Amino acid sequence: MKTQLLYLDPHDDTASTREKLRWVQADRVVLVWPPYGRVLHRRVDLVLVKREAARQAAQLGVVSHDPDVRAHALELRLPIFDDLESLSPDAWPAVPTAPVLPVSPPGRKPASELRPRPKAVAVPRRWDDVGRAGWMLIVILALLALSIVVGPAAVIELTPATRPAQTAIQFVFAEDPVDEEGVVWIPSRRLEVEVEDEIRLPTRGTVMADTATASGSALFTNREETEQMVPGGTGLRTLGDKPVRFETTARAIVPPGIGGEVLVPIRATEAGEAGNVAAEAILAVEGTLGLQLTVSNPEATSGGVTQPEAGVTGSDLTRAQQALERQLLQEGNASLLEQLADGEALVPDSVAIGRVVNSDHRPQVGEPSESVLASLAMVVEAVAFREDRLTEQGLAALQEIAGAQEAVVPESIRLDLIPTHDLTVSGAKLYRGAVSGETYPAVDPASLSSRAAGRAIDQARSQLTTQTELKSPPVIRLWPSWWPRLPLLPWRIQLVWTPSWASGP
Repeated sequence: MKTQLLYLDPHDDTASTREKLRWVQADRVVLVWPPYGRVLHRRVDLVLVKREAARQAAQLGVVSHDPDVRAHALELRLPIFDDLESLSPDAWPAVPTAPVLPVSPPGRKPASELRPRPKAVAVPRRWDDVGRAGWMLIVILALLALSIVVGPAAVIELTPATRPAQTAIQFVFAEDPVDEEGVVWIPSRRLEVEVEDEIRLPTRGTVMADTATASGSALFTNREETEQMVPGGTGLRTLGDKPVRFETTARAIVPPGIGGEVLVPIRATEAGEAGNVAAEAILAVEGTLGLQLTVSNPEATSGGVTQPEAGVTGSDLTRAQQALERQLLQEGNASLLEQLADGEALVPDSVAIGRVVNSDHRPQVGEPSESVLASLAMVVEAVAFREDRLTEQGLAALQEIAGAQEAVVPESIRLDLIPTHDLTVSGAKLYRGAVSGETYPAVDPASLSSRAAGRAIDQARSQLTTQTELKSPPVIRLWPSWWPRLPLLPWRIQLVWTPSWASGP
């Protein structure tokens, strides 16, 4: 027999569905409900639709997951299908003998000309319903059992009793491996950066400063018959190992004839008391003019003054250079830190001056000045290493002294590096490391979880306290909070260790 599928739309109602049934050309019609929306969910809707199908001499079936539609269809003895794939001739009821003459819509043959068709009656399957209910009950019980076994979860916070531990290790930071008994080699790399700057500091010392220049007059005597001209700035000087130099301050003419004389003003070329010379101390004329003239100072020169003033001393220069070195070391250290990779650090006391590129200062030592300016360019170098490598060595050293029965809290590791004085290994400076940390009794979390699984909260807390050295009683948190016992499955129990050093005193 021919079967026609009639799909309902979410907006269909009884009238539109009956109108669709009037145009059916098959012996069997299956109404397919849409997957969403509620269409024809009342019993009266199905009654009216069923009557219209009977008028068209067609058997009516239902494909729907709406519980109300399925219940009403079952009451009206209509075949119900879960999906289109389950459509089968065997699911249709037997054909009754009494024909039902439908009213033909416009365009169809009169009802009297149509072959009478029996009304389909769906026979409920009582035992199938009982079986479904049984299976549903089994599924519900299985889900309940699964929720009891898998559903609950627990978090147990343990604060173990910790003990302090400490030891000492000798370290060497070097680029190449160091094979020395009792010395731990930490790989490192050398960094360097060039920095330069200048600094001006006020002077604190005093120096003897020449503040005034001596002056006087010189008597020139002609040694020739002709007159001689003495230009301004003619150089004169005293005799001896440390001659004092003077210059004429005016132009003069020496009269002709041997013995002709002229008196000319003079001034010392350098300030200070050294220009105060005695009479008859100036005896030499510089240049070829000394062959035609002789010179002497009839009177002592005077006016040269030397007195203490603020000036650059050796201590001022040293202080400026040291301050500049400290400043440049700080600048170099900051630049070296920028060169570090992630997880690296600088070895303590490794930041140092590699070499001096240029050094200068103004004024010179002994010169009067209220400040001194020092400039310096140098290379700053340091040694970099990975901090995790050092921590690993410290952890291993503590674990070795703790033994197999104790575990080290990694976060508690403290390592202080102390450079040894003038001790090196293979050219690298030797460091002494003071390692300290916390240890606690080593336990197997899986074993503790297995022993606590399925127990009541008080019983589990008592057992954990007895089996493990704890600083405080265990804190047990259950999910759901009203559950009376710990989960049956150990892997649903999470153990969280909270060392006492982390929680504070």
